[in-house]
Amino acid sequence: MGGDANLPEAAKPRVFHHEGKRLFVIDGEPRVADEDLAKDLQLVRNRNIRSSLINPNRDKLFMFGPILQIDPQTRELTRHDLEGVSQPLYEKAVAERLLELLRTEGLIDPSKRGEKPKINFLNAEQAKFLIVSSATPKGRQILVDLIKLEKAYRDGTLEPNAAPSIAKPAVRPALAPPEDDPVPIIETVDHNGLR
Repeated sequence: MGGDANLPEAAKPRVFHHEGKRLFVIDGEPRVADEDLAKDLQLVRNRNIRSSLINPNRDKLFMFGPILQIDPQTRELTRHDLEGVSQPLYEKAVAERLLELLRTEGLIDPSKRGEKPKINFLNAEQAKFLIVSSATPKGRQILVDLIKLEKAYRDGTLEPNAAPSIAKPAVRPALAPPEDDPVPIIETVDHNGLR
């Protein structure tokens, strides 16, 4: 991934895990992969989410922000919104790093021949809209899980690439000073000038 040498740290894609759920941070914004959402909604085929939920609701989804889409075939990352299609800043470097994450996470299998589908990344509001629109029996629990995942991310209690079932705190507690460090003595003076 030599192309990301000039990529600012904030722009580098990352993935977080929390209680069996996965959250991608792309271009500084937390997002859910459409295939993860499809799996949670228990759609017959994960790709059905695009034809049954995303495409019919595209204009409504754009009210909540752009949809990011990666094409493993062309290795391009695109931003779709009401104004059309554009490339995000640092598109090539972000796309390469994101593709590597998708391979590591098992969403792309380079050993399989044939066309690899495009993957959409939805922000939290878009994902919530699709959960409600799906009217699936598990929708309420999926919505609660997404809200918990989003809260854990905002609270900083997730760590990138943590094990799927374990989330570690992003901020470690400060260590106690070593025993040989002297404790500062604070002198006080009373009203009579005595110590």
